[in-house]
Amino acid sequence: MESIVIDNKNGQVILPHKKHAEAYGCVVCHGDKKPGPHKLGKDAAHALCQGCHKEKKAGPTGCTQCHQKKAKALEGC
Repeated sequence: MESIVIDNKNGQVILPHKKHAEAYGCVVCHGDKKPGPHKLGKDAAHALCQGCHKEKKAGPTGCTQCHQKKAKALEGC
């Protein structure tokens, strides 16, 4: 799976899944759960994604860097 598009009232979040899976494996994001679709609430997603990006000093950490309006999100495709 190349990317995952997460619809959100604040704008879509496009997760480059393949890039993350190849770099970090499944356990970092999925924990001990089986890989596959799972729901991640706002607080958990922010803690996981922003926490990792801040720790590694890489990737987006601001609201509009992840949450994009649909027109903007599709521009790069």
